[in-house]
Amino acid sequence: LFALPFLVKFEGRTLCSYTLKTKELEAFQNAIDEDYYFEFIYDDLPVWGFIGDKEKQLVHGENVTVYNLFTHYIFTIAHNGEQVLEVNWEHDPEDNLDITDATNPIDVHFKYTAKWVKSEHASREHALEHKEAPQHLEIRWFSIFNSIVTVLLLTGFLATILMRVLKNDFTRYARMEEETGGDVEESGWKLVHGDVFRFPDSKELFCAILGNGLQLLVVCLGVLFLACLGVATHNNRGALLVSALLIFALSSCINGYLSGSMYAKLEGTNWVWALLLSYFLFLGPLFVVATFLNFVAVAYNSSTA
Repeated sequence: LFALPFLVKFEGRTLCSYTLKTKELEAFQNAIDEDYYFEFIYDDLPVWGFIGDKEKQLVHGENVTVYNLFTHYIFTIAHNGEQVLEVNWEHDPEDNLDITDATNPIDVHFKYTAKWVKSEHASREHALEHKEAPQHLEIRWFSIFNSIVTVLLLTGFLATILMRVLKNDFTRYARMEEETGGDVEESGWKLVHGDVFRFPDSKELFCAILGNGLQLLVVCLGVLFLACLGVATHNNRGALLVSALLIFALSSCINGYLSGSMYAKLEGTNWVWALLLSYFLFLGPLFVVATFLNFVAVAYNSSTA
């Protein structure tokens, strides 16, 4: 693991040594082709970087793709004497490893350097405001807007089709009632009108799903609202997580009110089971998944465990 103590400068510290086999070399080549990048978190600040690059070279009259693996990481950390304000990553081009030939194993030695510089910014918030995201990580606003417009158009088309179908049915039923004097055999959507208003078999599960769904919707809208205000940003992972947990805790009353009121309207009697199900329907699977992922992180000696 990378060790970067505060205000401790060093150069060329060995990270690890390893022998890359054929399958691992091919995996690295594929990752370079797909522009894979890594993300480190240092003092709640994100650091991005690529694992390697490729270039075209003319060898014996033929264009050959040469793959280079970055083996020397250089971290430039800006500080104000008391706090880390900004972290930047770069690689030493003199220490690139040629992994073009994947037929034979290759020994690789990873190392890293830490550089500490005095920042011109007074606080971390001021530094984040003036930091530009890498070009390859910028949000594609046009794609997002295009997706939203597509969803709205499809929803509008579907609603228009359904309204036309219902309008034709109403017109047909009205004409048939006038012709027969009110005695009309039910057909079409009228055959299922009784099923629509019938109580579901699992009242507790139905109410728990409604309550948890509304609670999660409130959490998402609350986090988005705080993100628009600048309170919770993707650069401050701790604030984002704390905000989500706080809104989830405060919105639990919405979950309880909606599930309880709906359960009363459905004339339910097993209140204890309905209460427990509305509480554990989301938190139960979330706890199991989070615990499993934490054990996986521990098994791989990850710093996120």
